[in-house]
Amino acid sequence: MSDSPEKVTALQQLAQLEQELKEAEEALAQWQEYDFNRRDGSGAQDRRHEERGERLRNAVWSARQAVDAQKRYVAQLPLCKGAVMSTSTEKAAALPRLHRSSLTPRESLSVLDSCSF
Repeated sequence: MSDSPEKVTALQQLAQLEQELKEAEEALAQWQEYDFNRRDGSGAQDRRHEERGERLRNAVWSARQAVDAQKRYVAQLPLCKGAVMSTSTEKAAALPRLHRSSLTPRESLSVLDSCSF
């Protein structure tokens, strides 16, 4: 059983979005660490610092939204487009691939249920 080209592309995009989310979260964590240890500066410095923090928080939020949307998109794509899984063994064999795709267990089962048996 192989994934359709559309599914492969969607999973690659999901991996890219997850990497972007990780990088955004790391940047925010670094800013928060700096924020915790920094001393107050001038009003303009404080304002720029807070604006940077807000931009980083917004970037994390946007990245999470993109990952969630891509997960929903991947979940609605049939895992076995053009193929038929005839046994529960085949269904079980597909689970590790779904796990690597970062879908929740419920989303994984939803994808598997879209296949014909």
